[in-house]
Amino acid sequence: MRDRFESLYGEEMRTSAVLAYQAMYIIADAVERAGSADTAAIRDALAETNYADHILPYSGPITFDDTGETEVASPVVMVVMQVQDGQIVQVWPTDLAETEPIFPCVSWGE
Repeated sequence: MRDRFESLYGEEMRTSAVLAYQAMYIIADAVERAGSADTAAIRDALAETNYADHILPYSGPITFDDTGETEVASPVVMVVMQVQDGQIVQVWPTDLAETEPIFPCVSWGE
């Protein structure tokens, strides 16, 4: 997937692209399982989602609770990004970081 993305867009696949891809994949999977475009059927299919074969680091199966919120199977599923030199870069967790974070952050005027 990463190679296809890079050949299509000419740039590295960053976390935001991975998260967007994964979200669309979960929705497409729910629509397919619902068997129709009926919103109630799609909602019900999403509620039954238990998807473990995904591309997100540090995360267990993707599931949803009774309120429709995702249930986090692992305590570390977030990625911290920061704007540096006009570019959004990933700064945490360290094993996925593109660069070191700038801390304390510079003011908005800089």
